[in-house]
Amino acid sequence: MTTLDLKTLFRTDAQGKPASFSDVIDDGLEGELAGRIPDLLALLRGSEGESSLKAAIMLLSWGHPEAMQALQRWSLQPSSAPWARMSLTQQRHSGADGSWSMIADALRTSRYASERPGLDSDRISALRALLRLTRDEDFDRSLTTTISSISGAATQLADELDAAITALLAAGPSNVFDRLFQASMLCKELARSRLERAQSLAQQIAAQSPSLRAQRELDDLLKGMSQAPSTPDLRAAASRATAMLDGRVQRQLQDGSEWHSPRHIHPHDGLLHALRTDPASRPAYVEALRQRLGSTDRQQRTGAIALLREILPDIGADRALAALHSAPLEPGQRPAWRIEVADLEQAAARALAAGATAADTHTIDWLKRLALQRPYRVFLLAPLARLDPDWLLANAALVEHRNLAALTALPAGRRAELIEALAPWPPEQPSLLTRAFWKKVPPAEAARLRALMWPS
Repeated sequence: MTTLDLKTLFRTDAQGKPASFSDVIDDGLEGELAGRIPDLLALLRGSEGESSLKAAIMLLSWGHPEAMQALQRWSLQPSSAPWARMSLTQQRHSGADGSWSMIADALRTSRYASERPGLDSDRISALRALLRLTRDEDFDRSLTTTISSISGAATQLADELDAAITALLAAGPSNVFDRLFQASMLCKELARSRLERAQSLAQQIAAQSPSLRAQRELDDLLKGMSQAPSTPDLRAAASRATAMLDGRVQRQLQDGSEWHSPRHIHPHDGLLHALRTDPASRPAYVEALRQRLGSTDRQQRTGAIALLREILPDIGADRALAALHSAPLEPGQRPAWRIEVADLEQAAARALAAGATAADTHTIDWLKRLALQRPYRVFLLAPLARLDPDWLLANAALVEHRNLAALTALPAGRRAELIEALAPWPPEQPSLLTRAFWKKVPPAEAARLRALMWPS
């Protein structure tokens, strides 16, 4: 039995005010509802159906290890889940039970939970467990959306994705949900790391007369199945195909005419959708955008810079910087439409700073120059602390006391050096931002740093 009533647990925010279930989860992501965890765990271990499911969703969203373990147990024996056979929620398209789909959504939310040792591996293990259920449970788009939202998950789960698709194909039609649609969605994730295998499975799905909904998901995979060019004619055909895709990028960034939806606000929104949903064509789209980083056409360059964070893992920071510098890029150049910031140079610098590695030496040198010269240096100092701690400490005078992110981006053993360099520290002025920041730092480390900054 819990010490709090269910309305308080699930529908009351950290300030004690009525709130939606999702808003309560958001408060927990900020660490403000730790006092409710014992009651939620009691429900998780119980057999109260809907309450147990809600407790599981809440705790999984917060990345709680016991909820991750419970998910593993339930996936091995789905009938043991407290809500089994109760159908507490339904999928919109099939009418099948949607409980496991909500579990997958909760794992996606856990990306925003406070990090703890082992959370990343727990999340992958949980996704692996859910993939075991895909033959019999309808996830619609939730599971694949979660996998695609977690960096590297599709690659780590390639074997399980392959096995799940194969099992769906072998199982045949279901009266409960569209197995071929589920297989089609999983194929798109498998294509991120095993394109040829995904295309082979897509052909097998297509041979089983899939629904129109499933066929739409297969189209992009199937249309990219031409073999690698090995003759002049094939090379010419491949060149024409690449030019066609480049033309689509050109038109999208010019007037948004290629990929459009009521949900898209700016031209690059449609292209972002294409990058994430068309794995067969993604390399061509990425290359088209890389070339446009140095375009003299403001609309083309705006779109490329707006999508730089998305394509950076594909091309690397130094390659992106080389393309960027193929045409002048000065401070104050305004984008053609609203993007992250109203300055193309700053938007590019922030994207490169976030994605650069220690091997991207040209990018790091450029970021250092900007940090010395530009007023927006505050956004570059934390990444530079990660990339080159010695440089950051040698230039500690650039760091404002309020830039706590630069402090914690340093290796733990070097943080005291920055605190000493910036001493004396002004009296602490707690705010929503500083409270949220300190909650993301492990308590022992936060206490150590605060003792150095404001010794009693």
